[in-house]
Amino acid sequence: MKRKIVNIIIGIVMILVAIAFTLVYVNTNKGKILKSTGTWYYTDNYSIENGELNVSKTNAIIDLPGEGICKMSVKWDNITMPGALPLMTITKENGDVVAWISGDSVNSELEFKVDEAANYIVESNYYISGDEFKEAIEIIDKESASKIIIEEDGSFDGFTDFGKEGEWTTQYEVDVNFSAAGGNFKRAGAIIGFFIGLGIAVIILAITKNKGEYKEKYDERQTLVRGKAFKYAFAVAIVYFSMLGIFAEADLLQKFSISGLIISGIIISICVYASYAIWNDGYFSLSTNKRGLLISFGFIEIANIVLMIISFVSGMIIENGKFSFFLCNIVSSVVFLVLFIIILVKSIIDRRED
Repeated sequence: MKRKIVNIIIGIVMILVAIAFTLVYVNTNKGKILKSTGTWYYTDNYSIENGELNVSKTNAIIDLPGEGICKMSVKWDNITMPGALPLMTITKENGDVVAWISGDSVNSELEFKVDEAANYIVESNYYISGDEFKEAIEIIDKESASKIIIEEDGSFDGFTDFGKEGEWTTQYEVDVNFSAAGGNFKRAGAIIGFFIGLGIAVIILAITKNKGEYKEKYDERQTLVRGKAFKYAFAVAIVYFSMLGIFAEADLLQKFSISGLIISGIIISICVYASYAIWNDGYFSLSTNKRGLLISFGFIEIANIVLMIISFVSGMIIENGKFSFFLCNIVSSVVFLVLFIIILVKSIIDRRED
């Protein structure tokens, strides 16, 4: 009994340490976790002839998945100085401008807050006079417009070629990084989940052992069954990871997190081992309290289902249009449900045979 209490205390301490570690992690890593969304390109052709501006332009449509912070690295360059000043805007589908940048030759960064999942349109407009440019800025950002000074010669911030005739082609490169709101908590959640899992495992070990029995004991038949279970689990792992490699090379896994698929493969292999061993009476040692283990599995399954629901609702499972690492929540929920059912059915069959 004393040994059991000590193990339970150790498990609780591990859980408390995990919580404390997570709080420190979140507070010291705010805003540092970014998820690269990709790079977009678009090209505009424009010309000025007889004081008239003619533009043939395109845009980039960027799908941002939800609330968070978006950082854009913007590049564009012209070999020759154009006669129109470009104004790049990032606009929501409803027409609201969330950010803008301008210049005749730019390598800069933008950062803006994203308040909802939506398509954001990145495009450029062109102005052939300083007054037109200032009026455009005033519509989207009055504070910045108030600081714009148009010189007597019509120039702005060193740009003196307004209205110069000619033809130009400008290619824009927009590199996007998106940090979801609560992203730190998601990563911290994975860490705390790992340590809490260890703590729960220690507690379950203490609860499910019969009094005075802490050393695992298996008879000869059980050892043979466990050997077969390992063999089958290993075979499944070989097939699974071989197929994973083939599909990855064929670019068929773009909608999935590779790390999530790897961990899922390990979980599935463990499920094969445990299922075979449980059904053939090789999983539980002679010192295991089966009833306590069945109850523990039931609680773990409920916790997994709750975590899976939270992951779905919070958008953690599907991020940027693909299954994330938290796909493991679904796989582990299914595995624990399968094992719970196998243990329950096997216990009923054994009880009837007795």
